[in-house]
Amino acid sequence: MKLFSTTRKEKGFLAIGFLIAAVIVGYGAWSDMHRKDDAQARPGSYNRIYYVGNEGDLEHLPDDSYPVAALAGSFTAKGGTKGGADSFAPSDIKPVNFPQREADLFYRLDGIPVQLGPFYDALDKSIDKWHSANNFFNTVYLQDTDPKDSLEDLSNLCAAVKNHLQHDYSINVFIDRDALAAQKDPKVFLGNMTKNVWTIIFDAETAQKPGETLAQTILALNAYESPFLVAVHEKPDVAKVLQAIHGKTKYFMGFLLMEPETAKAHEEKKP
Repeated sequence: MKLFSTTRKEKGFLAIGFLIAAVIVGYGAWSDMHRKDDAQARPGSYNRIYYVGNEGDLEHLPDDSYPVAALAGSFTAKGGTKGGADSFAPSDIKPVNFPQREADLFYRLDGIPVQLGPFYDALDKSIDKWHSANNFFNTVYLQDTDPKDSLEDLSNLCAAVKNHLQHDYSINVFIDRDALAAQKDPKVFLGNMTKNVWTIIFDAETAQKPGETLAQTILALNAYESPFLVAVHEKPDVAKVLQAIHGKTKYFMGFLLMEPETAKAHEEKKP
């Protein structure tokens, strides 16, 4: 009799067992690589993204591995008119490698581009330059600073950019809370918009109503039932905010910290 001999049926069970073990190990490794802090499941932790608007901001990034949204450039209309040829001005940030970080690209627009062809060309060249620095990124941020532009036009732009970039990148876009509330059905509008947009961003400076706490603002935005970030210009009292919204938000994805200097100062104060 052979020791350790197995039947074909037993071998089949062993093979399935090894397969399951491999899947579990593989999933664990994948989860470690892609894990994000869940503000609801882990009170006291939260997702954060650091906005980098100039070379000086690079010096103030905290010593962690959270992603950055680097200002890659601004799109403007020559002469300040929408009818002029759209132009692109790169930011003063040289495409550098961000070790151990996801480095996404942030583009500011003074209006909806009139000519999408030149806009795409400038966007593609900018992305290629940042790729050449061996950066890993999968998100493009868009911020239209003209309050006169309609959300419908902005939504159409996001759809066009998403279609141009294919499946290579996700789109995150700033929208105004009041403009959204003015829609006939804000939930339906956002539901359609987020077919092409990964995450909506609300700037706390305009989204937060008088007398409203940041936590109350987040809860109000959560009612629109679409994933969103809140851009803040000063480091919030995170523990207080997370305690107030714990278990009450499903769609809040975290903070976009517009001032890395304040973020670093906060980190340095930790015991």
